[in-house]
Amino acid sequence: MIDTIKLGIPISKNQHRKLERLVRENSDWQWVMFNAKAGELRFIRHKGLAKLDQQSFRREVFWDIPEFYESENTYLTMELSLPKYWYGHNIHLLYGYMEAIQSLRKILQNQLHIRLPRIEAWQVWRADICYSWRCPSQRISEQILDSIKKLHFPRKRPHIYADSIMFNGATYSLKFYLKLPEFIAHDRKALLKVNARLDWINHLEEKADGVLRCEATLRRKYLKRNNIETLADLSDITTYFRNDDEIKENYPGIDNNPFMNTLATICIMKYLDPETQVHALNNKLEVYSEMFCNFEKNYYFHAPEHKANILGQEYYFKGGGFSTIRRPIINDILDKIITKLIGENAGMETVGQVREKLLKSYKPTKASRLLGFWLYVQRLGIKQAKDDFGHNSYYVSKRDLKKAGVSLIEPVKVVDASERFIKEFKIEIPSSYVTNRFDDHRDSDNILNLPLDNEA
Repeated sequence: MIDTIKLGIPISKNQHRKLERLVRENSDWQWVMFNAKAGELRFIRHKGLAKLDQQSFRREVFWDIPEFYESENTYLTMELSLPKYWYGHNIHLLYGYMEAIQSLRKILQNQLHIRLPRIEAWQVWRADICYSWRCPSQRISEQILDSIKKLHFPRKRPHIYADSIMFNGATYSLKFYLKLPEFIAHDRKALLKVNARLDWINHLEEKADGVLRCEATLRRKYLKRNNIETLADLSDITTYFRNDDEIKENYPGIDNNPFMNTLATICIMKYLDPETQVHALNNKLEVYSEMFCNFEKNYYFHAPEHKANILGQEYYFKGGGFSTIRRPIINDILDKIITKLIGENAGMETVGQVREKLLKSYKPTKASRLLGFWLYVQRLGIKQAKDDFGHNSYYVSKRDLKKAGVSLIEPVKVVDASERFIKEFKIEIPSSYVTNRFDDHRDSDNILNLPLDNEA
């Protein structure tokens, strides 16, 4: 899910000359798209855009070209919020962002009278990947954000505000914030200024209520380090393989033995009839991946004990299976960044769950000591734990908890109807509490995003 993106569109010498003549004749040249519901959206030239990042709440579409042409190294630079371009707001996530960019390409070609290369070849110089969770109330979203504010991100200094926390960095930054106050402070004013319909603005304000949003700004250095240079790279899919408990029990150490892993995989695949015995795992969100590939696709392959003939050699397979997990690379990146902050488990864990995890990883003495440390943090907070245990001891214990899959996120103090939500809520991707499972239509909400009966 992409919000703000900065793109470098390759252009020829003739195209550069044409655009340069256009802006030379009228240095203030721009154009406006108008939507009766969402108001104006301005396309504005911003000199030096290639080296400057715009604030993510801006509604304009900025563009620029360099003063001089360099062979095979000259780009038309574009920077915009894709959801605001597509929906008129960024409260809901935009999964089909490539469709939005394809639409942008058509508009640019019509307005500039030039033919641009296919979008997969466009350079990506900045990408804000994001996710949003809908809480039962604004109060609950505030309480979850308060818990996140007490966490520490390795080598990044936090900037804490009333409605957000930002961890800045040279190559990437991470931000959690409440959508409602951000919408009121920026988008509402901008929409009123461009004469958007008042009923639409009020509807968006209601939609933003209770939304907790996360954004990771990936800058060019980070993108290149992760082999992302073009839109084709950004929209790539990663695949993981995970052995099940049965095969691990039958073949101890299989995860670290490539030869045994390959042999077991061949035995399983030779046994299966893909049409009848390959199963999608029971995942409530699986159906949505078929349309937008925004959630992970998870298939399970299994075979009982049997004999398999491989290249004329007969092998005896003891039984077991594995899953293949396919997910968009942007989901993968955001997950890894969030895990650095929160840990492997992103939920509000109970004492029993923590004790069970620790006993699986450590001897009873160490597990008990770490459980006591975890409880101390839950009762008195991270700051007090740092002061009383000492910074070194605190971070050693935190590292040991993380190895066991235990998060130090402090619990939210809740009552009554909120209790079930807090117990089940995790800062994870995908999530049952996502703001929207499907893309909205450009001019209206999508009825498929309404709650299902069993979720009410």
